[in-house]
Amino acid sequence: IPVVRDGVFLGVAGGDVEMAALEPRLLDVLLDSPVAAAVLTAERRVVAATHPDWVVGSRLAEGGELPATTPVPHGAGWQVLTLPQDS
Repeated sequence: IPVVRDGVFLGVAGGDVEMAALEPRLLDVLLDSPVAAAVLTAERRVVAATHPDWVVGSRLAEGGELPATTPVPHGAGWQVLTLPQDS
């Protein structure tokens, strides 16, 4: 993630996270949702999901039958996808 202070680019910050450790934590949050939900990377790869058609690691195409996503604040392009209640 770019680090900027007072409009001046200072550098880049990053970190490594094992997906095996991250996925269960995200699922704990997603399972509280009353609708099917998924967390996607900026490239629309599934990080965690509660819908059986959304396989971790797979890439979801933009548009089509899927609803719009909601950006994750400060999430480096990550998004949350939810299905409407009747889907």
